[in-house]
Amino acid sequence: MVGSAVPPFDTAPQHGPRPLPLFLDMLREQTAASADRRAAALAGLRAYQAFPRGRPAKPAPARFRKGTARLRDYGAKGADGRAVIFVPSLINPPHILDLAPDISLLRWLAQQGHRPFLLDWGTPSPKARDMDVTAHVTRVLLPLIAKFAEPPVLVGYCLGGTMALAAACLTPVAGLALIASPWTFAGFGAAARGEIAALWTAAQPMCAALGLVPMEVLQSGFWRLDPARTIGKYEAFAALDPASPAARRFVAMEDWANAGAPLP
Repeated sequence: MVGSAVPPFDTAPQHGPRPLPLFLDMLREQTAASADRRAAALAGLRAYQAFPRGRPAKPAPARFRKGTARLRDYGAKGADGRAVIFVPSLINPPHILDLAPDISLLRWLAQQGHRPFLLDWGTPSPKARDMDVTAHVTRVLLPLIAKFAEPPVLVGYCLGGTMALAAACLTPVAGLALIASPWTFAGFGAAARGEIAALWTAAQPMCAALGLVPMEVLQSGFWRLDPARTIGKYEAFAALDPASPAARRFVAMEDWANAGAPLP
């Protein structure tokens, strides 16, 4: 399987950065001074789109449910240790913590005899438009934590870390670990934050009409934080051996980064 296929979270008839028109505009902007760089970035994009992908990985079984959310059980058979709940971000799919059979923090922990659970937030409907971050903590995360007889350990990733921290302030937990969790955003610089604010101002009327914020809106903001790196990684991918583990990991990461349910 290594180097020949990637088990994606979702299958799609066409793979690529989303939204693709904005990505191509950024590519032209970043490579304006070098035809060679532009050719390499486009070659990397084509290679990413054409990379062979395997069948979707089957999610772990759901142990508990709350609304559209599922708490998926990765625990080793017979493990009786304390539960460890992983809380991912709302923005991208939860499988970043279970990216591939050989790139999975959850499966590795299960092999060590632990009882890891992954919170899968699910896909919201427009009826959930009042579900802000606080509501996701109080209406979803806290009730799921309460399902356990003993307080679990919480591990939060990205925005999920900020939410896990809030939950730990409201209910007893056995421990708390945060991975890449945002706290202060001043380090991104005024220019980048200004561009993101302008993107949101333009997108807000459409999002209000939909009742949801499409993933493409969020992705556009992420790209503006570091457009050079966004394009540069595709240039670098063009030079990779398609059969290499590095190429497979790149595709798995990009498929994850370009996927995600809309936000309320």
